[in-house]
Amino acid sequence: MRVPKIAVEEHIALPDIVDDNERLYPRELWPTLRHNLLDIHGHLLANMDANGVELSLLSLVSGGIQGIPAKRHAIATARRANDFLAEQVARRPDRFQALAALPLQDPDAAAQEFIRCVKELGFKGAMINGFSQTDKEDSIVYYDLPQYRPFWATVERLEVPCYLHPRYAVEHRRDTEGTRG
Repeated sequence: MRVPKIAVEEHIALPDIVDDNERLYPRELWPTLRHNLLDIHGHLLANMDANGVELSLLSLVSGGIQGIPAKRHAIATARRANDFLAEQVARRPDRFQALAALPLQDPDAAAQEFIRCVKELGFKGAMINGFSQTDKEDSIVYYDLPQYRPFWATVERLEVPCYLHPRYAVEHRRDTEGTRG
């Protein structure tokens, strides 16, 4: 009896911001990683087939929306990313589903985007990275602060998973601080 496999975290990137991730990886690996993050219906699907994976939950690569300090830019990029994820799922809903990217720099906007993703786009949950950068490049904001309580109440009402994913430390703090999450 064959047991179906589901890949829970298949990271992808938006074509227009994929290169924001280059600084996080060794130079010699970046061309291959870049290709893999972008080639969803070619490389990823072939890799799934080769390994017996029937369904993958697509999500943005770590850092994602939480690595964009400017709130308005984070909100716009999250919406664009989620529309892109929905387009990928629509091409092969038998093989792909998605986890929402949320702009937690603004908890109210994150809650509204999560509702849109679940109710309108059919997403199965969200993947958020362990902290957000808000207003400044070297800021770190964790999600146990009081301003996030309404967001967590929305997560509870939606009754879908919200996956808290670890992320790299902020570049200016890498030598002195790890990440919580």
